[in-house]
Amino acid sequence: MTVLPRLLMGSVERLVGRTPPAAIGAPVHAVVHTVCDDGEEPRVRALLRQALGGPGVDLLHLHSRDTDPGSTALEATAAIAGPVTATLGRVLTLVWLDPGVHAVRWDLRPSDDTPPGRCMAPLPSHADSEEGAPCTP
Repeated sequence: MTVLPRLLMGSVERLVGRTPPAAIGAPVHAVVHTVCDDGEEPRVRALLRQALGGPGVDLLHLHSRDTDPGSTALEATAAIAGPVTATLGRVLTLVWLDPGVHAVRWDLRPSDDTPPGRCMAPLPSHADSEEGAPCTP
């Protein structure tokens, strides 16, 4: 089953490869939205903690709320220092492939602690089809 994670990693690299050059090297906040079965929430929480952990990644928040009957929405926010490809690859391979998960999406945003004078262009989400706006100091 190593073929599927490799295919997913290639997809993640293409999606994340559109991050503007001005954003590389500055901390980025990734907000991961997940919808899962009510009974699977504890396991999916653990998978999100595992996917959003590791060197250069700090899990900041993990919240849940009931949505439709039988479903729970989880929102995890992590600060990522460095390339986001590996982290989002873990989200896809650990969380999205889980049978109790119905949906996964994410947004990338500049962090609040961007150094003064550092220019940050808007970062693309996974659904964006065009590159982010150019960065002007």
